[in-house]
Amino acid sequence: MTALAALLQYAIYQTQQRTLDFTTTRECTVNTTTAPDIAAIAIALAAPFAETEIRWKPASITKDGKRALAIAYVDARTVIDRLDEVFHLDGWEDAYECQPDGSGVCTLTVKVDKYISKMDVGAPSDQPDEGDRKKAAFSDALKRAAVKFGIGRYLYRLKSQWVDWDQQKRQFVKTPTLPPWALPATEKLTSFNLTARGATKPTNGRPTKNGNAMPLLYDGQKAGEA
Repeated sequence: MTALAALLQYAIYQTQQRTLDFTTTRECTVNTTTAPDIAAIAIALAAPFAETEIRWKPASITKDGKRALAIAYVDARTVIDRLDEVFHLDGWEDAYECQPDGSGVCTLTVKVDKYISKMDVGAPSDQPDEGDRKKAAFSDALKRAAVKFGIGRYLYRLKSQWVDWDQQKRQFVKTPTLPPWALPATEKLTSFNLTARGATKPTNGRPTKNGNAMPLLYDGQKAGEA
């Protein structure tokens, strides 16, 4: 069992201990009769990637060429792997459209309790080959659409990080670091006690943002909340 599969199994167990009620206080709790997997899927989609999956690029370089602002990202293949792990091969699909300016639009559709689609636009690269520029636009569009499902969204919350830059080699002198909360939990989820009510998911030091064990995905919205 992969770590993500174990996380998904654990999250499903967590959601089965609560009752969903969206009509009164908007607090997200779970009822086993009302699609409890949705909140669990949201947790699995938003889970941090392994540090080896994270890529870094310079967003800005100082005039002397010695320091660069490091931006973390994941490539399109990593996003595809996450979609396959959570939804399996037949649980999602993507479609693309080319725009006159060279950008690409991705429509990403997943099957949960129903089909849900998110769209976003990706920018082309500055490569000389038109096919490579189009491929870059589609990859960028896929990653942006996936962020709307929570995949890699946490990377946008990382604090600005200036790192030593090798202007000649055009690379960071040392790989930038991630805070503990942006790393996968180290506790083995495969050994959790299914009879232990109220067990909490390991956070790797990330502050708890609400009191019902459901993570906040963005701007106060809880996993599973409309």
